[in-house]
Amino acid sequence: ADALNISPTAKYIHVGRDGRDTAWSLHNHHYNATDAYFARYNTGAGHLPPLTRGTADPQQFYHDWLARDGHPMWPFWDHHRTWWAIRDRPNVKFVHYNDLTSDLPGAIRSIATFLSMDIPQDQLDLITSHCTFAYMKANAARMAPRGGASWQGGAQTFINKGRNGRWRERLTPADIAAYEAKALAELGPDCARWLEQGGPA
Repeated sequence: ADALNISPTAKYIHVGRDGRDTAWSLHNHHYNATDAYFARYNTGAGHLPPLTRGTADPQQFYHDWLARDGHPMWPFWDHHRTWWAIRDRPNVKFVHYNDLTSDLPGAIRSIATFLSMDIPQDQLDLITSHCTFAYMKANAARMAPRGGASWQGGAQTFINKGRNGRWRERLTPADIAAYEAKALAELGPDCARWLEQGGPA
């Protein structure tokens, strides 16, 4: 957020998800990108280090992602920390992935209210149906960036699982404790709790 000139006439929606779920999802997007994707990035990267495909193992990807603060994507902790600092502004709304999956109609209604939009029930039902993971998976070519052309296997690869907690099958208790300690140190207790669980920010 501190990289933006926050305008009082615009509205901003910050979406959060537990870092472990984020890393597992990012691994799918990153590892399954096409050679052309990496070539396109590296051609325009300038002074940045080359972007490489890296490991096929999401657990190893996660460990590197955590140790290097979001590598090879964006700095994870600072991203959430800077938005958390302005969460009380009237034109900023926090939305958590958990809340979208547990009560999608309620989350959409809340977003509509924030945007000063009055949505009739039949429209809410239609919007909700189009925002489900099942609908996005069935219409993946319409949902994925560039129609999925940047991923091996196309749009079906990009719209992958949509499921939280896959890291629980791979991380040890020590790994989990290390993440929780890092989140607490980087974000403080309130932001760390929100990022893990969702609910009111």
